[in-house]
Amino acid sequence: MLESLEIGRTLIAQNNVEILDLQTEVHALRMAKEPVQKRLDSYKYPVLTLPSEIVAEVFLRFLPVYPNTPSLTGLYSPFVLTHICHRWREIACTTPELWRAIDLSYFPAARKNFCVASAPSLAPLWLERSGSLPLSFHYDCDNESADAALDSSPRILSTLIQYRARWEHVRFYLSGVGQLNLINGPMPMLHTLDLWVKSRRHSAESTGKLLPFQSQDLPLLRSFKLGGWESVGITLPWSHLTSLQLDRMHAADYVPILKQATLLVNLTLDVHGPEVQLSRDADVQLLHLQSLTSVPYLDCNPNLIKIFVTPALVSLRLGESLLGSSDSQCIESLKAFISKSGCQLQKLQIISARTSMKAYHEAFPSIPSFDVDAYEPRD
Repeated sequence: MLESLEIGRTLIAQNNVEILDLQTEVHALRMAKEPVQKRLDSYKYPVLTLPSEIVAEVFLRFLPVYPNTPSLTGLYSPFVLTHICHRWREIACTTPELWRAIDLSYFPAARKNFCVASAPSLAPLWLERSGSLPLSFHYDCDNESADAALDSSPRILSTLIQYRARWEHVRFYLSGVGQLNLINGPMPMLHTLDLWVKSRRHSAESTGKLLPFQSQDLPLLRSFKLGGWESVGITLPWSHLTSLQLDRMHAADYVPILKQATLLVNLTLDVHGPEVQLSRDADVQLLHLQSLTSVPYLDCNPNLIKIFVTPALVSLRLGESLLGSSDSQCIESLKAFISKSGCQLQKLQIISARTSMKAYHEAFPSIPSFDVDAYEPRD
């Protein structure tokens, strides 16, 4: 028994010696660590030494160039910049230029449910951070949450309307007359309006009076794109526009609009419907027009090209069925149009199912740039 106690005391003494040795070693390591830690603590990462103004400029280069719109969430959203560190979050949240454009129309499939659920709370935060800057955004009524889908004033749209005085470049996809009337009102900064309205046959709204957009409410509007069957009856200050795109409207519906849009420089018409007979007084004089694009839906032949007088036209992109039903008829129609307008075309693109580039090149040797694309009918 005494021998066993002695062995135990010896082991404890040895352990104490080893502990003392280890404590000495730990102390030495801590002493060696201290100056290294001080050097690390005093080190400033170069990116964190940059002035806030430079960091903000770098952030702006990270996002799409305005008025292009970054995504609501994900890698290319300004929200990413608020998750790096405290200082970057402060800079990002106090840089209005980062928040002046927003995409509320395209939500990636992988994050669709999250984006739809979070958009009503993220959109107001985004817009508040934009300060007093003009705004660019895309909106799709189908991305409203399920409980607001049939509401005439869904949450996201209602939020956007609160900032209507700062709209500059906007694109809407709306459910019908009710929502279209909601966005109507003073828009003193609006320059570009891209508007698509659902067809009545796809809309919960089957009735409703469409209110006109007043000229005094849109003093700076210069570019307008209109699509959807619902939108034929829209009234705008057409005389202000320099760029216009009208989608899926019948040829006869274009004439009253184009007669007023006398300052147009760029015009795109997507023609729908059968051939129509237009009277002689249907001629449309667009003296400033430089670019005209007209591609038909289906294989229609509305003879729309015959009504235009465009002396300044330099670029023409045209569906061949708008010129005629045979090669010779197409070429003769185009000759008549050029002669009537007195224009000096520099670029001609024909959307054709049959005619070769050679035929047009031989018929129009003075036009320097030719292109003939294959025609794919749309429905």
